[in-house]
Amino acid sequence: MGQAAVPAFANGSVPTLEEVYWTNERFRAQVAASFAAGGTGWLNPRQLNTSVFNYGLTRNPLAYVSRTAKPVGAKPIEHDLLTYLAGRVHASAGRLDYLEIGVSVLKSFDTQVHYHSNASFTALDVEDPNWMRAARWGEASSAQSRPSSGIRKTKGRTIDHLYEWSHVPTDRPLHAANRVRYVEGDALRSEAWSALAALKARETEPPFNVVLSDGLHQPHALLAEMRALLEHGLVGSKASTNKARATEATAEAVASPFPSQHAGQHAPHVLIAWDDCSKSLRDTVEGPVRKLFLKSRPGSLICYAHVLVNGWVGEIEAPHGCCLLSTFDLREWLQPNHAAPPESSTPTAKYARDVFASARAGLTCKTLET
Repeated sequence: MGQAAVPAFANGSVPTLEEVYWTNERFRAQVAASFAAGGTGWLNPRQLNTSVFNYGLTRNPLAYVSRTAKPVGAKPIEHDLLTYLAGRVHASAGRLDYLEIGVSVLKSFDTQVHYHSNASFTALDVEDPNWMRAARWGEASSAQSRPSSGIRKTKGRTIDHLYEWSHVPTDRPLHAANRVRYVEGDALRSEAWSALAALKARETEPPFNVVLSDGLHQPHALLAEMRALLEHGLVGSKASTNKARATEATAEAVASPFPSQHAGQHAPHVLIAWDDCSKSLRDTVEGPVRKLFLKSRPGSLICYAHVLVNGWVGEIEAPHGCCLLSTFDLREWLQPNHAAPPESSTPTAKYARDVFASARAGLTCKTLET
């Protein structure tokens, strides 16, 4: 590929966006090479026939199966930006507890699982898992099951599962395995959220600290997701249990290298990202969704940014918006020196700097009154 892959978070350091791209691209290239050799890429097209919602490939599903498997080009995509930000969260908070709402064929989700170590990943989707990809996580156990509801029920499903993989290997030696969960369910219904919240409470786990919303791209769905996250204590001040709050506070106090990110604030820190955040979705995030989040008193500092970045199929599509709402201080994380090493002049580095510049152009951080 012309560029050596960069060790991920070696010795606790945080790679630049350019470096993250090269590590993720090594993983994506395996899928692209398999597809070019006659393989199925990220999803076997035959799975569309039995899917609930075409795995989210709503614009010509068959065409998108092949497009998602092709090389993304020399520029970072949104998945790389999320990897970078999740890494900053991990380094700052001492843990990574990642939730992705709407995982489609698992291209983004599996990329995150592949990159990070010693972390927890949860997928919530109306589809059954894409077993062609999930099989690489090993043998799953069903933590619990419940009667199907919502769109899954109308599409003929009778059981919604919550699968768990306790020892998911990365391909990087010397790193501990990740834990992965997959929650089948309709995000517009309470059942999936209740099941997930109950499981986290039983395990005395802290709330999620990175969330990607990439499900139903409609304003009412974004509002419903935020309400569910807050009401079920999955982000923000209503942690699953007192023990979970204490665990989070201790982790941040011990691990955080940033003076502004220390324990004792309103709630565990969180970063939330919205895919395809343009037009009406951007208005929704910047308006009622952000208002709802602020009302929950999530922390003493709130940062918001809108980023233009290539989407999951890469350069063959125009960049689209990604909204970021965070109680972590994004001002340092989005500086040019964290986009790419200063000495790098590759097209990848240039685009990484452009992505961060677009984020800084509208970045606002507000200190809330206590």
